[in-house]
Amino acid sequence: MPNYVLVFNAALKDYVECASMSPIEDLKVDWDFPKMHLWKHVTRDIQMKGTVRNYSTRPNENLHGPLKEAYERQSNGKDVADQILHIDQCKYAVRLLRLHVDTLGEQCSLPDDEAKAKAKARPDIFEGHVKLGSPQLPVSIQDIENSCSQEDHAFRGFRCKFADFINTSLPGYGYQLERWVTIPTNFQIQEHWYLKVNYESVVDWRQTTDYLRCNLHFHGHPRYNCALIQLTQDVSVFVQLILMFKCQLPDVGSFELALVQPLTAGIIGAPHWINRDFQLTRIKAVPRESSIFIPLRSLIHSAMLYPDPAHQDEFIVVNHIDSDMFMHMKTRACYR
Repeated sequence: MPNYVLVFNAALKDYVECASMSPIEDLKVDWDFPKMHLWKHVTRDIQMKGTVRNYSTRPNENLHGPLKEAYERQSNGKDVADQILHIDQCKYAVRLLRLHVDTLGEQCSLPDDEAKAKAKARPDIFEGHVKLGSPQLPVSIQDIENSCSQEDHAFRGFRCKFADFINTSLPGYGYQLERWVTIPTNFQIQEHWYLKVNYESVVDWRQTTDYLRCNLHFHGHPRYNCALIQLTQDVSVFVQLILMFKCQLPDVGSFELALVQPLTAGIIGAPHWINRDFQLTRIKAVPRESSIFIPLRSLIHSAMLYPDPAHQDEFIVVNHIDSDMFMHMKTRACYR
């Protein structure tokens, strides 16, 4: 290999000398660009790192035309990188919108029978933001409190806490209550162990579905997933699911709710050096008796949290394997 490189370099010098004396105009004599500059270092790179079996300069060649057009026609020639990226993003958005419009047009043009057949062929597709699954038999709210409150403090005062939520928090979600709603001891709720959450990815704007479990016996082990929720209009927080259920309030309507443990407790002391150096986000759970009710529609998407074995009730937010979580963590106010 070194011999071939030396021959190439000698031939290149002869060519440059001939081109400089040639009467032909605009002959290329400057070979200091990536494809030719590569030969100056290729021997050393192969010896140090080995061969690159799949190397090619052909990928993205077709992209040069649109980028050149954007540079010439839609930029001011200064700081062009951000301008070209913005133009490319706008083009992608237009193509995505066009695709959605075309898909909707195709669906609307289908006969009703064919459209229903396609819908049945994809039972995993559902409309809306959330969909509960794995329903259990309805039980009374008092039975849940009696059976769970001894072992789990999150269920202490379950019925009274639920009544307070209905009467004080529902108006904030747009429900008008004409009177104080009393929850009787035989009030029925139906627990669910499974939840699908549709959300729009902040990375590529496509609809993505998360699958959450809230199950004491998921393949023989308890499984209570965590999630990021919109607590208020401006505040999003992490929570751990405790109970997901449906219920029907007479004269008010049907509701899909969850009992959750907020991970919003303050962490005492200065941030540990490992959190600071590795830019880790550490959060802490409030006591179980401080659990709250939330509407399931307030869920944004699931969250992967790693429990810190050295500190009880503290978790590390794992945001490097999920692009959406990574973007959310860059934009939200974090509890540390």
